[in-house]
Amino acid sequence: MSASTVLFLAILLCPFFVDNVDSASCYDPYVTIKWSHNGMVLDASEEIVHLRNVTQTAGQLWKLRHRCDGTFYIFNSRNGCGLAIRDTELVTSCSYKSESYYWYINWDGSIVNFSGAKMAIDVAEEHRVLAAEKDGSPSQKFEFSCVCCPYCFMFGSSCC
Repeated sequence: MSASTVLFLAILLCPFFVDNVDSASCYDPYVTIKWSHNGMVLDASEEIVHLRNVTQTAGQLWKLRHRCDGTFYIFNSRNGCGLAIRDTELVTSCSYKSESYYWYINWDGSIVNFSGAKMAIDVAEEHRVLAAEKDGSPSQKFEFSCVCCPYCFMFGSSCC
């Protein structure tokens, strides 16, 4: 089966097999942002971001958009809004008017905000997700896992 046939079938079938994910996910994959400590993921099912067990619902799926300055926008698939800092809380918001929407994704697993304060995504007590000063601790280590259409893999194609 040709690669173009696989892609066509994956795009056609994706919406039927992946809950809350658009058909573009096979060639523009979503990711989960997983805390390295225990595998729980960032979840934006509400405005405030939480750490939850993996369900791969729309609130747990994110898209990364690279900016020319080395930072990224991190968009949530549930509402299309960006990951941002409000005070010390992580939220999704569609008001892209500040540097709190720009993130560095570092080799050490930290995700650090572009703002001058150098705040990193941090997991506090009781799995609360906050922005805290970057300190390199295990509570600030995350991994990205690609999520895409299961049919891509059934046809021997990797979209991630």
